[in-house]
Amino acid sequence: MRILISVLVAAIALVIAIPLIAQGTTVDPSTITDDEVNAIAKKMFCLECENIPLDVCGTQACIQWRDEIRLQLAEGRTEAEILEYFRVNHGEQALAEPGDPVLRALTNATPYVFALLALAGGAFVVFRWQQNPTSEPVDTESDDMPPDSYLAQLEQDLRNQ
Repeated sequence: MRILISVLVAAIALVIAIPLIAQGTTVDPSTITDDEVNAIAKKMFCLECENIPLDVCGTQACIQWRDEIRLQLAEGRTEAEILEYFRVNHGEQALAEPGDPVLRALTNATPYVFALLALAGGAFVVFRWQQNPTSEPVDTESDDMPPDSYLAQLEQDLRNQ
């Protein structure tokens, strides 16, 4: 009989404790600062406006998204969980960086690759110029030019007209 009473008391204690524990993990949304919300919002884009980060967009949809971020922060979710929530519900275009690690690496590495290629091309051009610093003078009297007698005849014909 004592064992049954102990099990019942433990079960009642768990039933009472679980909601209290869950209430302890939530925070009042008004205590979440705009800086905390904008730290996450700057990693997202407005879907209504083109190329405007969520933290500076003033549309009603973006205000609602920032409020949603605030509520999720109050519930104790992490930044990664919030970004994943928006990626799943609104698509990859809602995030400033792709969720796929390979695409994210390509996105971050591409500007550096192009800068290195431009530097290598510039270095190659400078190297080639240094290999041949003196250039030969351009031959203005090539074989394509008519002889002087033809030029004299052409000038005379033009004067007679």
